[in-house]
Amino acid sequence: MAQMIARKSDELFKRMFSSVLARTRLSDIRDTDPTVQTLAATADEIAKSDRSAVIRRNESSVDGAEGEILDDVLATFLPSGLPRGTGTYAAGGGLYFIRPMGSSGALTVVKGTLVKRTRDGQLYRTLADSAFTGTNTTSSVVPVVCTNKGTNGNCQIGEITIVGSTIAGVSGCTNTTVITSGTDTESDQSARDRAKLYIKAISPCIPNGILYQVLNHTSSTYGSVKFASWGIYDPNKPGYATLYIDDGNGTSGPIETESLEYDSGLLLDGKYILWTKYRPIATTLPAITWIVSPTTYLPSKATFVEPTGQIIVEIGSSPAPTGGVFTVGTYTTYSGLVGEVQNLIDGTLADTTNQGFGGAGLVIRVLPAQFKGYLPISADILWATGANVTAQTTVLKNALVNYVNNTKGIGVGITLADVTAILKANPWVLNVTDITINSVASDYNAAVNEVVRIQPTGITLV
Repeated sequence: MAQMIARKSDELFKRMFSSVLARTRLSDIRDTDPTVQTLAATADEIAKSDRSAVIRRNESSVDGAEGEILDDVLATFLPSGLPRGTGTYAAGGGLYFIRPMGSSGALTVVKGTLVKRTRDGQLYRTLADSAFTGTNTTSSVVPVVCTNKGTNGNCQIGEITIVGSTIAGVSGCTNTTVITSGTDTESDQSARDRAKLYIKAISPCIPNGILYQVLNHTSSTYGSVKFASWGIYDPNKPGYATLYIDDGNGTSGPIETESLEYDSGLLLDGKYILWTKYRPIATTLPAITWIVSPTTYLPSKATFVEPTGQIIVEIGSSPAPTGGVFTVGTYTTYSGLVGEVQNLIDGTLADTTNQGFGGAGLVIRVLPAQFKGYLPISADILWATGANVTAQTTVLKNALVNYVNNTKGIGVGITLADVTAILKANPWVLNVTDITINSVASDYNAAVNEVVRIQPTGITLV
């Protein structure tokens, strides 16, 4: 659509004045002459009309509308509308439970336990079982998700300290990392960007369409997909793609262990087709055995399709024996957002009405972005006279954390220029020198599947 530009009054006046002079014998014209005043007033009115026309035209476009008018435009977007995002759930926070000194024995705090932030009672839910072993007074670390959307769910280390309800043998809890992935209602610009991506993603089974669906996935149980990125395409595996996702904290793919299963299998072209009960398969593949009572055989070959949980088994005899039962040994699966997004793409076996939107013949494996730990950052600061160094140091650390954790997607590193720009944006900072990232005075380049995160305790400003 061609862009409409409002004409300015001085431009209109010059053109009108030149046209009048070219058609009349007027001369010795002064600024106070009635003709000049009439032309100037007319030019002003035409310019106002132009501006009003541009505003009215923009109000019906994604790029020009703002606020409630933009909401109205989005509501009529294509056939089904596209409402403004209402925010995301804060998730992450590596939380562990505490029990009194002298306690012993195994104790498990089950997944879904509610915990509270001390200062305001904000509730969070654990995303995995947390276990005490031996005489340990602290349990294994598990991620949490806020029960409400918005930035209010974001918090600093050690702010979540209260167990929501009494658990015998448990005296408290604490979060060991910052939580920064909660967001408020979508801004105008973010809504515009998402609307444009929506247009590109009309077909949900193409790469742009899949990214759109995935980036809009929000779970009240596991939080939201904040970043998503395709892995490097392997030309030797046509139709196979890897999609990395992250919840903003490197906790999108908790691994769970599944126990022994039995399956009779579907005999097809001399091979048996099995399906694991749970999916997507993660790091440990199941061992397959073939039982034709009373004998147990090891299949000659078992081929796994990890995302779908499909197993193709070759028995090694022709024709294959019948009447047997397969055992599917212990294996691991991704739960959390990775599991949900995999089912979003592929559908679910137990629900024939949910077929997913992945294209026929495609195998898309969803994996959590690799999180190697919080990167340390250090820098020397030259402060302006009168600066409250203690207070401003906290401000700088929080600014760095918010910038990196909220804008650096999967496969995106941190540069020295990034750190310099954020620190020097503070009016109390005169200069920044001797910057190191991960203890090296150079940019940090992330791997294609890596998500880079930092926290205040890992930032040193002197």
